[in-house]
Amino acid sequence: MSFLQPLGLLLALALPLIIVLHFRKRQVLEKEVSSLVLWDQVLREVQGVKARPINRYLLLLLQLLIGSLLVLALARPVWVAPWRGEEITVALDCSLSMQAAESGSTRLDRAKQELTGYLATLPDDVRLNLVLLQKNSRQVLEKARPQEVQEALAPIDCTSEALDVEMAARVLDACPAPRVVITDKDLPLGDRQIKVGGQPDNMGITGAAYDYYSHTVLCRVKNYGSRDRTALLQLEDGQGRRDVQKVAIPAGRETDMNWTRLNTGAQLLQITIQNQDLLAVDNSFLLPVGDSFNKKVLLVGQSYYLQQALASLPGITVQCVDRWEGVKDQYDLYIINQEPPAGMLPAKARVWRLNPPGEMLDGPIDGPAPLTISPGTLARDLEPDLQGAYADRCAALKVQPGCRAVMEAAGKPVMAAGDRLLYSTPDWDHTNLALLPSFPILVDNILAWFFQDEMPWLQPGDQVYPEQGRALQLTGPQGFSIALEGIPVTLGRPGVYQIMENDQKVRTMIVNPPPGLVAGALDRPEKRENAVNVGGTGPAGSLLSLNLQGIALVLVLVLLAVEWQVYRREL
Repeated sequence: MSFLQPLGLLLALALPLIIVLHFRKRQVLEKEVSSLVLWDQVLREVQGVKARPINRYLLLLLQLLIGSLLVLALARPVWVAPWRGEEITVALDCSLSMQAAESGSTRLDRAKQELTGYLATLPDDVRLNLVLLQKNSRQVLEKARPQEVQEALAPIDCTSEALDVEMAARVLDACPAPRVVITDKDLPLGDRQIKVGGQPDNMGITGAAYDYYSHTVLCRVKNYGSRDRTALLQLEDGQGRRDVQKVAIPAGRETDMNWTRLNTGAQLLQITIQNQDLLAVDNSFLLPVGDSFNKKVLLVGQSYYLQQALASLPGITVQCVDRWEGVKDQYDLYIINQEPPAGMLPAKARVWRLNPPGEMLDGPIDGPAPLTISPGTLARDLEPDLQGAYADRCAALKVQPGCRAVMEAAGKPVMAAGDRLLYSTPDWDHTNLALLPSFPILVDNILAWFFQDEMPWLQPGDQVYPEQGRALQLTGPQGFSIALEGIPVTLGRPGVYQIMENDQKVRTMIVNPPPGLVAGALDRPEKRENAVNVGGTGPAGSLLSLNLQGIALVLVLVLLAVEWQVYRREL
């Protein structure tokens, strides 16, 4: 048996007061009365009490038992059932928030201590499955002995990733029950939960963006704590210029702030929280704003609204030309309204054809034809009906093998996506979609689809897929360096990463902290009745436990009834 609140046992020091009060002599008061006849019966009862002294000690014993049970109930006793010949799944949270340091140790260290304490109570015939909860949760041990789990704990470290609860739920659901989750969050996962630490006294940057029109930096900061905080935020442009602003953030809320009229010419902006808190990894955010980080896009032919939408998007540099003559540079994306001369497009070029060849067309569509978009990357943050958009001039597409329709007009395909190719027939200058907020979102989604494997901004846990047959080296913050040998590499701490080939920079990537400590959501009830908040002092084993507090309180009520019966018998 162990206690969730062992400090409650200190109240046992007050039990001697029951003995002192029980044996305390009553003060004798003298009163004059006219006759003693009526007091004879009272005197006989008092003499009877003296004749049965054992009842007095029985009453004292009952009072001591009641006091002891009350002390026991306040200490919250828990009995942990022994496990023999069973299989248990233990899930250890290794995500970003477990890096929080309190009293010289991280929450992951405390979680390991709780798990170590529980493993010591298990017989050797118990088999355990160990699951690590992070962005990409995974099972690392299957049917292992307690000693094997203990040995596997030492090299486990925190990631800089947000916990994906949907992925964690899928991994845990595939493991046998009972399942215990050791975490610092309130999660609807597992059959039992051991919680280490409380609400983090932490502030973090959850997102930032740069407006190229007004040269304004937009930043969002969240206060994860239970009290209001004032954040000191510094913006640095890498050229020796700094600016610090102060912003008040209510408890548990997010606040937006901005820097305006910034000097142009900076390549990389860095936003940092100057306050000290539990987590340092989410106190910095990098914004790649210079041309060296941008993707080069060529727009050939006239498309006014598409050109305006492209100019408003970050991360790209757009060049617009009327004809192919004079085009010499190579670009990351070609958006063409004219058929290019032979040999003009590089091999494996990314191409968005605004005017597909005639053999791909399947006749005109009478307008105005309502536009709809299919689920997928291009439909992110968009309504299926594109807010009532329609097209006046477009033709139906014959969807080629290897392509799929992603947009329709009047139920007929007008946009199709293939391998590094996109075909569309609507004339964007003759559709109301270009006047709706959905249009720049659609264009941004299209570019994200084209560059999904090469965008410069990433998050911890994202992977780099190197090209085969090239001698590439990946470098990163704090001296990180690894050879890319044809297998994916997971990006860890936030910072600047570069892919090098023969000392030449091939690609630069910015890894920023995730936009929160938890990603995803689950539509399932939380198992509060089985959660145990150890806070560094409670038992490590909360599997198949019996809460003895209720039993102690029931015994108190029973003994109170017995005490009353003894007291009545003495009257």
